[in-house]
Amino acid sequence: MNMLQKVKDTFITISQSIMTFKDEDDFFKKLLEDLSDIFESTQQASVIKIDDLNQMTILTSIGFDKLEVSNFKLNLKDSFAWHDTKGKLDHAHILNNISDYKKKGFESVVTTEK
Repeated sequence: MNMLQKVKDTFITISQSIMTFKDEDDFFKKLLEDLSDIFESTQQASVIKIDDLNQMTILTSIGFDKLEVSNFKLNLKDSFAWHDTKGKLDHAHILNNISDYKKKGFESVVTTEK
């Protein structure tokens, strides 16, 4: 089965069970888990929420230390995503080159799962 078909199947399954999710955290956790199964090389992934004050928090993640994720808070303008998109965050963005950002002076804010 090709990747597009796997994504379609995932969205069909999730849409059929949408009423069973307790809240948006539950929904995004399931979505992230299912999508990471499709992208087999995924070792780390997260869904980040931006609040009204432009503070980023992690709704759900895979492969990161859970305690650090629960304490994560970062101003949007200080993020990799802001820098990488030059502030144009009108769509989902995938960062595959975190090590390049460390070389540019960005700090690592959340470590991998222990």
